[in-house]
Amino acid sequence: MASEAKTLRSRRTRAALIAATRKRLAGDGHFTAEAVAAEAGCTPGTFWAHFGTKDEAVLAAFASALEDLVELTGVLFADVPPLRSRERRARWTAEVIERLIDYFGANALVFRVALARGEEHRPVKDAYLDAESRTIELIHAGLGAEKSRDDAAAVVSFCQGINNPIVLRSKPGGTIRENLAKALSVLAG
Repeated sequence: MASEAKTLRSRRTRAALIAATRKRLAGDGHFTAEAVAAEAGCTPGTFWAHFGTKDEAVLAAFASALEDLVELTGVLFADVPPLRSRERRARWTAEVIERLIDYFGANALVFRVALARGEEHRPVKDAYLDAESRTIELIHAGLGAEKSRDDAAAVVSFCQGINNPIVLRSKPGGTIRENLAKALSVLAG
C-alpha cells in the first residue's frame, strides 16, 4: 500500500511539474528548473529526478499540449453538421475556428519551443506525428465515411495553419476569422 501511495504521489508531482513547465513555456517561451519546481510546490532536485534534462521537460509539456489538442479535436469534430444545414454549419465552423484560436493562442510558444527542437530531438517529432495521426483519424470519423483520409488530412493541415501569428492576432468576428470559417466549411464539405 505504501508503494502505491508513493507511485500516486510521484505521478501527481510529475503532472504538476509538467503543468508548471507548460505554463512557463506558454508565458514567455522559457523556464528554469527552479521556477517550475517552485510553481509545482517541490524542489529543483525533484524536477531533475523527473526530467533528466530540460529537453525532457519540454517534451513532456509538448506531449501534454498535444493530448489536449487531440481531445479538443475529438470534441469539435464529433458532430460535423451537413452542408445542407447552412446555419448550423456556419455556427459550427465559427466555433471550431474560435476554439482552435483560443487553444493555439494559449499554447503557441509551447509548440514553437518544442518544434524548434524537433529536428535534433526525435521524441518531439514522434510525439507530433503520433498526435497528428490520431487527429486525422478523429476528423476522418467526424467527416463521415464518404470522405477520405486525405480529406481529413487536408482539414488537419488547414487547422495547423491556425497556429499562425496573423490568425492569433486577428479580431473575433473579423474578416480573417470569417474567411477561415468559410474555408473550413468547404474543406469539411
